[in-house]
Amino acid sequence: MYLLFSFILYFLFCLSSDKTYLGVNHFYVEDSIRISDTKKVPSEYLIVKPEKKLTDLLKKQGDSCLNEKNWDQAYQIYSDLLKLYKSEKNDSGLALSYNMLGLISHKLGREEDAESFLRRSLTYQIGELAESNYKILAIIYGLTGRFDHELNCYQSLVDYFKNMDNRDGMAASLNSIGYFYLTHGHFSKAVEYFNQAIKILASDLTDAETFLKGQYLGNIARTYYNWGYYLQALKYHRKAIDLFSSVSSITSDLKINIANQQEGIGLVFTQLDKLDSAVFYLKKSLQIREDANDMLGVGMCFDGLGEICKMTGNYTDAFDYLNKAVIIKDSVFNVRLLGGLGYNQATESKSVSYLKLGQLYLDWNKPALALQSFDSSFYLASLIGYEKGKAEVLLEKGNTFLKMNQTDKAEANYNQALEIFHRIENLPGYAMALEQLGDYYLNTGKTKDAYAAIKKALHIADTTGLEELNASLCLKMARIYSLSEKHDSCYQCLSHCLISFEKAGLNKKIMKTCDELAAYFEKAGNADSASFYYKRVAKLRETIFNQELARSVAVLQADYNFRNNENAMLVMTKEKQIRELHLKRTRLYYLLIMILILILGIMAWFYQEKQIMKTQQKAIELEQHLLRTQMNPHFIFNALQAIHNYFYTSTPEKAGDYLSKFARLMRMILENSRKTVISFSNEIEFLDHYLKLQKLRFEDKFDYHIEVDPQILPDEMKIPPMLVQPFIENSIIHGVVPKEGKGDILIKFSLEKDCILFSIEDNGIGMDKPSEKKRKESTSLATKITMERLQGFKFKRKFRELIHIESLFEPDGTPSGTRISFPIPVF
Repeated sequence: MYLLFSFILYFLFCLSSDKTYLGVNHFYVEDSIRISDTKKVPSEYLIVKPEKKLTDLLKKQGDSCLNEKNWDQAYQIYSDLLKLYKSEKNDSGLALSYNMLGLISHKLGREEDAESFLRRSLTYQIGELAESNYKILAIIYGLTGRFDHELNCYQSLVDYFKNMDNRDGMAASLNSIGYFYLTHGHFSKAVEYFNQAIKILASDLTDAETFLKGQYLGNIARTYYNWGYYLQALKYHRKAIDLFSSVSSITSDLKINIANQQEGIGLVFTQLDKLDSAVFYLKKSLQIREDANDMLGVGMCFDGLGEICKMTGNYTDAFDYLNKAVIIKDSVFNVRLLGGLGYNQATESKSVSYLKLGQLYLDWNKPALALQSFDSSFYLASLIGYEKGKAEVLLEKGNTFLKMNQTDKAEANYNQALEIFHRIENLPGYAMALEQLGDYYLNTGKTKDAYAAIKKALHIADTTGLEELNASLCLKMARIYSLSEKHDSCYQCLSHCLISFEKAGLNKKIMKTCDELAAYFEKAGNADSASFYYKRVAKLRETIFNQELARSVAVLQADYNFRNNENAMLVMTKEKQIRELHLKRTRLYYLLIMILILILGIMAWFYQEKQIMKTQQKAIELEQHLLRTQMNPHFIFNALQAIHNYFYTSTPEKAGDYLSKFARLMRMILENSRKTVISFSNEIEFLDHYLKLQKLRFEDKFDYHIEVDPQILPDEMKIPPMLVQPFIENSIIHGVVPKEGKGDILIKFSLEKDCILFSIEDNGIGMDKPSEKKRKESTSLATKITMERLQGFKFKRKFRELIHIESLFEPDGTPSGTRISFPIPVF
């Protein structure tokens, strides 16, 4: 029955947890295996092959739990391993256990415990575990905002791999440092470390090293993109694609990295206002990522496509793309489980999605929704120290507050953005922030402040070679000169802008510049020049309209193709959900059946136990009756012998009185013999009759006294019958009767906890006289019978069945009697 019960519990545990801890050579049940004493291994561990090392069995089971992402179970197993290694004083085992407990604690979100475990692992200086310890610690420091500690971990990894003469490891660690600086906005340092990582790789590259170099080139491209140097970014993205194309073995990772570069090129073309090319590369990237199930990459492509739709005024599709990107990044994957750079990339990407969604709401004239999205973006950027992202959000919040006529808040946000761009030495970002601050000053009538901001931004654009930004700033400076009546300076700026925009092929900005030139010449009274530029504006407007119309058709066609793919994905998702639902229902049915079997098994077990108890109780009662029937003939024989003697040695009246008392006593014995327990008052009455009868029999040879504790409730407390009578009989016959002179018997009953303590004391001959042997034999017989009767009540009352026999002596050493005591169970 017990084995069946254990099997059912084990099966239910495996079924409900979706895990079956059943191996080839052993199994592991969570609640049955624990180490409480590290010096003694529980037998449960040695289940099938005791000759196999226990730690190996546990490590194998722990690895299985890790593969199945059963973190709680894995934590328990490695905690047990830790205790075993402590008992063995195995340093390498301890380092491994601390390392694994640190990893599991991180997965469970217990970052403080994880850090403690990993630091302990590092103290053992086990080389092969250092890489894992430092990497996980870096993740934890990044999650908890201790970015200096995170950077120190990456630098420690560089030193570790340098000592190991591991070039690939050193390159990967330098790449991590570069990405750290990229995230935190230190773009020059990021490029420096990415280049160091590339230089460490050998000149004769293997496929694996070629793949790594392509990744590092892609990181440089992304750095230049964030830095605002779009042509440099385009150059490195193309270099990375060329390098990936030279790898002989085509893998899923390789395809995803090519898709990363294509997406980057699409983003660059978006910034360069080459939207057709941007859509082409983003769609190529999206197709690869969908095939590879790279959902983070799919979300990033949606960001780019949403941005393009916004730029073309297609707000509905822009919202669809950006909203899908947010949903994917929020629900499809758990960024905590990515770890390290994966966590930073995912969080940065989510921040970008919320930023772009906010920009869409702002263009769509929904400032309240825009602020909500900007706040979400700022929070995510703050989690990983993404300084550029924070500054961009602040600029957009400034624009939002400006649109809501909250000029003080707008200026505060612009200035905060300027401070961040200045701190991270991001000159393009700093110039763009100055440009927007200049717009703010122009819109609020602060022409002098606008002039100072735009002029400072122009200086940065000139020194950094940002020609497009320089032209945009010149257009704003022309407006300032126009407001200040500085017509010559205004014309020079507009002419410079026109040349720059024509060189870049930016038709919208060319049209705006021509519009400003037409207004300038009209104001100057030059009708021919004004007419020329107005005609050019009209022609450009028609060209732009046709371009946007063609672009919209192309986007719609791309959307149609995309939605077909999306519908196929939705169908597959639904089918998967149906299968999972069916599996859950089947599992639930099995679980209910097993619960029913378990309940029936428990009921059967309790019924069986109850029947066993009843059988045992009946046996005990029969044993009690048997013991009493063994005792009663002995007592009756002695009594009848005494009556017989009375008829020959005494008067008939005394013999008749004795016979009457004997008959009353026998009646009580017959009544009590049918009962397992009687009331305490009934027992006292029986003893009193018995003592009177014996006193009559031996012609007042002794006196007796019965003392009862006042705390005893005679009518409520019940005790087994005739437990004390054999000892009283021994005291009379073998104690006081052989004594010269009159004897005295003292009987006491006192209440102690859950029993009544009985004691009898006489002043008889004691146990040192010639009759000692006979008295000892009689006492031993009474003791044996009483002990056997008390043993039957052992399962009901927990007390010590101790019969204590003590000889009494006078001060001069002369025997003066005997005292016997033992506890009586109370019911």
